Amino acid sequence: MIILTLIVCLLAERFFKPLQSKRNFGWFSGYQTFIHYIFKKLNYKQGKIAALLILFPAPFIVGYIDLKLYQLFLPLEFLFSSAILLYSFGPQPFFSHCKNFITSQEEKDQDAAMENASKILNRKLYSEEKNQLNKTITKSLFDISNTRIFGVVFWFVLLGPMGALLYRCVSLLQQESEQEKTNGQQPPEAFTLAVQLFHDIINWLPSRLTAFGYAAMGNFIGAINYCENYEKLLIQLQNQSNEQLLSCMGAGAINMPKEEKDCEVETVNLCIAIIRRNIMLWLGTISILTLAGWL
Repeated sequence: MIILTLIVCLLAERFFKPLQSKRNFGWFSGYQTFIHYIFKKLNYKQGKIAALLILFPAPFIVGYIDLKLYQLFLPLEFLFSSAILLYSFGPQPFFSHCKNFITSQEEKDQDAAMENASKILNRKLYSEEKNQLNKTITKSLFDISNTRIFGVVFWFVLLGPMGALLYRCVSLLQQESEQEKTNGQQPPEAFTLAVQLFHDIINWLPSRLTAFGYAAMGNFIGAINYCENYEKLLIQLQNQSNEQLLSCMGAGAINMPKEEKDCEVETVNLCIAIIRRNIMLWLGTISILTLAGWL
């Protein structure tokens, strides 16, 4: 059932664009604001407890509903878990933004390319990034694909729809925390550190499996050579090490040129191709584990 759910949802994410507009996480921001308000009223320091109260109720409820549906009616549980998994791939679509960026670059439409690049990164472009769009997007996609696709799949396989939604909530909370810092706001330091810790923990193993998937599906020796000090990155529990490992291993796997002038739109195409091959590798591995009775 797991592998069938994954195939259905990945196909829907790839080809059914109308579903992507339904993934709204406004409720999560509203609930986060409510918890902050309660802690402020109680004059209680916001830290790990506040982060846990924000992150766990929704996934717990989803896990409870999924368990009851599994016990009552399996086809309905399949529909429910598929809906939660597809929802957890959001809120931003992945493949359509990548396709739009490549199209705008091929058409030499720089304004559209920068707009699509901003959508992929989910933030405004820095001035230096505007001059090296292909390199910026290529290296970023290796990390973004882990956040949008592989991390969600990993935790879905491990914990079901509860795990998929939990991963998305942690990622959203960490992104919002970073955006607040960028906008000059000062969220409670203990809360920010707690969110970062949860994000580092939940993202540690998926990022390493994804990175080695890139190496396996591309130039393995090139991936290892491209990533300096990768042995240290493998054991570091830091978001920066996760991003660096993914970017370096992915870039080496596709033999990405180190100079921006040598990075063309074809480099981005190679990046998307190896991401798709990595998805096939994950699906194949999960299928074998399912047949062996380990999942």
